[in-house]
Amino acid sequence: MGIISAAKQLFGARPNLAQQPAKVGAPRISATYQRLTVDSLSNELLGLSKERLIARLSSMRTLFSSEKGKAGFFTRDRALLTLDPAKKTIVVGDLHSNIKRLDKLLDEYGPQLASGELQLVFLGDIVHPERKDLCDLTTFLKTLSAFIVLKSKFPDRVHVIEGNHDIVFKENDYRMAASKINIPQAYLLNVLLEQYMKETLGCSRGETKLIISLFQSFFDQSPRAAIVEGTHGAVYMAHSAVVKGGITREALAASRSDEELSYQLLNNRPIGCGGPNYTFIMGAVPVSRDALTNTADFLLKQKYIEIVKGEVVVTKKIDGVFPNDFNIDANITEEERLAVYQYLKDIRVKSQYREEDFFATRQGLGLHPYSWIVSGHTPREGDWKYIPFEKCPRHAIIHGNVPGKFGVMVIERGDPTFRDIDDPAIADSV
Repeated sequence: MGIISAAKQLFGARPNLAQQPAKVGAPRISATYQRLTVDSLSNELLGLSKERLIARLSSMRTLFSSEKGKAGFFTRDRALLTLDPAKKTIVVGDLHSNIKRLDKLLDEYGPQLASGELQLVFLGDIVHPERKDLCDLTTFLKTLSAFIVLKSKFPDRVHVIEGNHDIVFKENDYRMAASKINIPQAYLLNVLLEQYMKETLGCSRGETKLIISLFQSFFDQSPRAAIVEGTHGAVYMAHSAVVKGGITREALAASRSDEELSYQLLNNRPIGCGGPNYTFIMGAVPVSRDALTNTADFLLKQKYIEIVKGEVVVTKKIDGVFPNDFNIDANITEEERLAVYQYLKDIRVKSQYREEDFFATRQGLGLHPYSWIVSGHTPREGDWKYIPFEKCPRHAIIHGNVPGKFGVMVIERGDPTFRDIDDPAIADSV
């Protein structure tokens, strides 16, 4: 038997996302199993007094940080997670505070999660709603609290890979300006959080800052990527898994100390993709004077950039743009507006990768040619899963918040399949 024939027999032939039903059986439910829901999980935190909330979050932070020393679990700097191939792995794309879909996942997989039969991996962007009320503090807090409690209950079975929107508050982090449909959610949510902590819990400013920092520590201790290698194949996954020019496992494990690499793992997109939210910065539609004025003024006032002799000098990295109705009494020149627009366009182009980067990433990580690379981050209208490049049939992008479509990747012994979850109750819950 030739090498190619042997490899196909072991790892399977060319994939077709539309023809890979997952093997789904009725889960065994223990008599002692307590049903997991977003409400029941989040209430374990949000129903506490400020003193007990601080104590509980502090103990959870200690629990999560102690995992660093667990042999074979995390590699250096907690950036790379090595998953147990003996356990079934359910991989979920960006949820963006979609409570109905998270509840559906817990209903479907909660019993098996509790029994230790499977592990859940979320590809980042678990918070920040995408549509409807984009600055909905209720769904933001409920989702984040539910994930923190879920992780504390099953620390070795629930894994949240960090995404570009997974931030509560962090000084000098460019993701504080991350936006959805042009709204800088992190900044606005922090205003609402401070108000909530003061009015609901009676927190002082110092107590509010402490609670917010404890919430933020959940993301600070999340991995940047995960690999599962089994007898039937391998899958490497991250929020934005493909790195321009490729990457080694050593570099991936130490990525938290590499600013440029960290940016790629959170922001890279396949060239030609990006969806309607990115037409402004790519120049695909006419850009209004007001839009440019408000964007430039916001970036200047928040000290993300400075204009020196007509050129943009970057003081912090930028991700996203800002809305026409986000008025800040702009008072900038036409040259400054155009300079900012060009800079925003340039950084979006800079974070786009090509087919050759997929092959370089797979080779640099030492993965077999039949291994999969899976990302979240970049949705495509009409389906929750797609293959961005025809020449890269084992590079899939999955997203958990596409209108009308929802599903998960199921990995068994290193071999992934794709399962559609059809439920009218969650189809349009975005």
